[in-house]
Parts: sequence; C-alpha cells; structure tokens
Amino acid sequence: MIGILYSTVGVVVTFGYLPQVYKLLRSQTPCRDISLIAWLIWDYTSIVSLLYSVFDVEDLKLSIVNSINVFFITTIILVTLYKRRKYSDVVMINETEDSLSQIQSTVEKVENAMDS
Repeated sequence: MIGILYSTVGVVVTFGYLPQVYKLLRSQTPCRDISLIAWLIWDYTSIVSLLYSVFDVEDLKLSIVNSINVFFITTIILVTLYKRRKYSDVVMINETEDSLSQIQSTVEKVENAMDS
C-alpha cells in the first residue's frame, strides 16, 4: 500500500513546484522575495538524498522523486539568479528616480518656504 502511495509522490511534487516556477518565469522583478539560502539548503539535501537513493538504497522510485526535486529546486535557484541579474538595473533606476523625486519635492518645499 505504501509503495503505491509513494508512486504518486513524483507527480504530486511536480504539481507542487510548477506554480512557483511559473510565477518566477513570468516575474519582471529581481525576485528578492525568494530566499536563496533556503533553496540552496533544500537543493543540497535533495542532492544528498538523490545520491543516497541511487548508490546506497538503489531504489528506483526514491531516485525518481529525488531527481524531480533536484531538477525543480535547481531550476528555481537558477531562474531566481537570472532574474536578479536581469532586473537589478531596473530596481536601481527606480530607486534613483524615487530619490530624485523626493529631492525635487524637498527643494520645492524649501523654495516655497523661502518665498513666503
């Protein structure tokens, strides 16, 4: 019974990762909300589990599930790194524009105070 249930884990875990991957791929931000440290830890543990399932336990089902985990976790890490690199300039430009707007507003207030 447990063997049959475990056979479904690969499909379930795939559907679990798909929304996150989809959102990351569609995002036009540097994805600062994603904790790379957490994902790197999960990737490490999944890689160790994959190696264990392949070389020590020699369990095909466990190896497939661990392979799926490693694939999606690594994908999430790589897409996040790509988005952070791609959109880092956009964030800096937006922050600079916001700062300039605040400075301009402050200058206008000072000028108005001086005219009064």
